This record gives sequence, C-alpha cells and structure tokens, in this order.
Amino acid sequence: ILLDEHGTAKIGDFGLARLMDIDSELTCTEMVLGTPAYMSPEQAHGKTAWIGPHSDIWALGVILYECLTSRPPFKGKNRSETLELVRNADPAPLVHVPADLEAICLHCLEKEPKKRYATAAELADDLDRWLNGAPLLVRPLTRLQRARRWVKRRRGLVALALISFVLAISAGAIIDLQDPYRPMREVVADLQMKKAVSLIPEGGRPRWSHWVVGEATQTTDQEGNFCIETWTRSYLELLRDPSCEYYRFEAKIRPVRGMLGSSVGLVVGHYDFPLGPDLCPFYIEVVYSDMYDEGQNRIDVLTKAKAPNIPKAPQPNWVRMQGVMELGRGIRGAGSSRFSCGAGPGFFWNENAWKNWRHLVIEVTPSQLHVFLDSNQIMRVSADKISVRGQMAWRNATVRKTEFPNLPSPGRFEPRGGLGLIVDNGAAAFKDVTVQPLQQ
Repeated sequence: ILLDEHGTAKIGDFGLARLMDIDSELTCTEMVLGTPAYMSPEQAHGKTAWIGPHSDIWALGVILYECLTSRPPFKGKNRSETLELVRNADPAPLVHVPADLEAICLHCLEKEPKKRYATAAELADDLDRWLNGAPLLVRPLTRLQRARRWVKRRRGLVALALISFVLAISAGAIIDLQDPYRPMREVVADLQMKKAVSLIPEGGRPRWSHWVVGEATQTTDQEGNFCIETWTRSYLELLRDPSCEYYRFEAKIRPVRGMLGSSVGLVVGHYDFPLGPDLCPFYIEVVYSDMYDEGQNRIDVLTKAKAPNIPKAPQPNWVRMQGVMELGRGIRGAGSSRFSCGAGPGFFWNENAWKNWRHLVIEVTPSQLHVFLDSNQIMRVSADKISVRGQMAWRNATVRKTEFPNLPSPGRFEPRGGLGLIVDNGAAAFKDVTVQPLQQ
C-alpha cells in the first residue's frame, strides 16, 4: 500500500515484486507469481481464466481484514499450507468488529468470484454507506448461513461424522434393545417419580418377567390378554423392587381352566436367602380358588342325567394369604415350606360367574397388608404376624437351622420385595396389572 504526495493510498505489487530483506509473505522469483496470503481462491487453484477484477476485490478484502484484525485471514506455516487455507478454509469471524463492517469484509472474501462485489466502486459505496449509517448492499451472515458454508466446505468430514453418528446410535439402540433389564429400569424410574406403572396392560404381555418357581406356558386368550397355563406351581416375577415401601399392587384375573384346589393370585415381598449352594426364594402370596373343575362338571352332568331332580353340589372356594419358602432350591428334596398368614371369607363357585374378571388388590405398607377382592376388603394382616409365623415355619421346616448355623432366619416380611403372578394347577388370564406408589 503506497501513499502519494497527497496522502492518497495506492495498491501495488499483488505479488509481482520482491524485497530482499523481508521473508515469508512476499513473492520469491522461483514461485508462481502472487503473494500466497493475498491470492484469491481462483489464483490458488491455478484457474487463470477466472482471474479478473473479482480477484482484486478479494485482495482488497484481505487488506481490509488485516486492517481490522492486525492479521491476514489466511496464513499457514508455509506457502503450501497458506494456499490450502485460501482454497478451502473460511476466515475466522471478526471479533469486536461491527456486524455490518464484518459483512462488507467477508463479502469481499467469498470463495466464488461472482458472489463478491462486482467492482471496487461497489465496495467503496458500501463502505460510505456504513460510515453514514445507511443500509448496505450486503447483510451480515446469520448463524444458519455460517453453518451451511462450514458444511459445504467440509462435506467429506461431515459425511464421515454423520455415518459415525448413525452407526453409534444404531449400535446403542441394538445394545439397548438387547438389554433384557431395560424395561424393568424404565418401570423403576417411573415408580421413583411416584407414577403409577402398568406391568401388563390390557391385551398386552409383561414388560419384563422372570420365572422364579416352575415354568409355564405363556399364551393369550381370544381377547389377546396374557395367560399362564400350568399343571404345577408357577410363579412369574414382574418386578424385582417397587422402589417404595407404600404401594398398591393390583390385577384383573380370570380363571380359564382348573380343578378343585387350583388357585391364582399375586405375589409380594419376594426376596432370596442363602441356603446350601444356592439362593432360595421367600415370598408372600395372596391367592384365591375360583376354578372351574372339568372333572366335577362331568360327574354333575352324569348325575343329573340319571337323577334330574338332584341339585348340583356347590363348590366351596376361598381366599388366603400365605408365606412360602422354596427350600428345595437350595437343598434337594427339601421341598417348600408354607405357612398361613390369613384367610378371607369363603364363597361358592357360580357356573355363570367363573368366566368373569375378578379384581384383586394388595395394599402394602411396612406394617400391614390390606387385601381387596372386587372392591371388598377381605383381609388385613400385620407384618409382625407374617414375620413371627415365618420364623415358626422355619424352625419346623425339614431343613433345620442347626444345619446352617450362620444362616439368618428367613420369613421376615420385606415390603420392597419382588412382585409377580402365581398360578397353581390351572390356567388364568391377567390384565391391567399395575403398581402405584401410595402416600405415607
């Protein structure tokens, strides 16, 4: 930049001259003509046909940028690196520079020649407008425009980043979907936020489940409701920890098939205690007998055919709560030890009602369990009673505590134990199985 006798600035060189006592930024004779830091992208690419007035506008933009920041917009460690920055990099934002003045400068430094000012006069006019506070021909770049330019300059890098991101998300999703405990963690998170949680929705299957005792056939009825069918004793755990000590566990249950003595119900307070080489389950079950006895029905049909005036014998049914220690899990041949905790009023089987849904509810607190059947409270049992009877049952069990002197006495009630479903010698459908935290 030269100043004449009148103080008028004139621009010279553009890389066509060389000073011997200054290195780095000025042209050397053995290089392609042009000072790298001031060369336009078309010059840096060697596209001589594109060189023209737009290239001079670029150089003016470089000078303006350097006047505003005291450094050129592109400067590498050597000539090749500087040319690479000129060709592909975006100039750094002008910090502490008015947005309109920054817009003028960056408009001169557009990579595509046609996007720059057409003439130096247009550049000068826009500078005059900025000095006078008038609207400019160009506007400051928005964040979205800056982002688009950044992406356009680095398409390969962006594509690689997107592919890596998609692969990472896909791998995470696959791992998450393969995690069998993910649904249970989601349930626990909702319970910790004091939300009611559905463990088996109507017409759905368990969100998470694990067979603790026995293994039964899992099917669905004609309405799509979840069913358990077994000819042994089967306990399916639905949740390992309700995350609170005050809660309501409920389900709608419909017996599908069974015999006299068959039962269905809910399990609360499940935990495992060490016995022998393994862990043995202890849990509290609330079950009722409302099964349709196919064998008894055939006898009644034959009896009625021979003696039509003889009334059909009623089938007595029951509701009860009992504790169960599955000792056979730890010691072969020990079997299970059950002890009664309470019983509700008996009722008789009704051939017109056995296919109807019954609503079983257990309200759990650290001190008591309340049992409701079809909205009627039928039982209230204290936690102390359960613990005392559990210890008595342990003392009377086939496997004595004296055989395991370091074993703490099982049978105590734990409100934060596991929850689940139980079916004994029959088949039953379940729906609307939910657990809801209660206020203390």
